[in-house]
Amino acid sequence: MDPLNAISLASCVVQFVDFAGRLFSEARDIYTSASGIISCHDDLFQFAKDLLKLSNEVETKSTSLGDGMSDSSKIFFRLCRECEKINTEIQAAISKLQVKGGYGLGRAARSFSAGIKGIWSMDNTIEMRRRLGDIREQMMMAILSLIL
Repeated sequence: MDPLNAISLASCVVQFVDFAGRLFSEARDIYTSASGIISCHDDLFQFAKDLLKLSNEVETKSTSLGDGMSDSSKIFFRLCRECEKINTEIQAAISKLQVKGGYGLGRAARSFSAGIKGIWSMDNTIEMRRRLGDIREQMMMAILSLIL
C-alpha cells in the first residue's frame, strides 16, 4: 500500500471513530436524561423560552404606555415577532429529537436514533442559537434606543 492511500485510510478510520464516539456519547446522554434530550438542546430550548417570555412582557408593558410608535418601537415589535417564530422552530426541532418513554432496549434504540438525528442537525442547532443571540443583541439596542 502506498503512503498516500495509507494516510487516506487512517483519516477515514479516525473520522469514523470520532463520529461513533460522539454518537454513543449523545445516545447515552439522551438515554439518561430526564427530559429525553441532551443538555445543549435543553439549554437552547430554555434560552428561547425565556427570551420569548421577556420579550412578550416588555412588549405588553410598552404597548400599555401608548407613547406612539417610534422607529425603535417598530423594530422592537418586529424582533418580538421574530423571537416567537424562532421559538416555534426550536420547539419543533427539539421535539423531533426528544425521546419519550420508559427505560430499556426500546428507549436505548430511540436514544441512538435521536443521537444520529442530533449529530446530523448540529448545523441547524448552531444556526438557531446564533439567530437567537443576534435577536437578543438587537433587542437590547432597541430597548436602549427606546429608553434614551
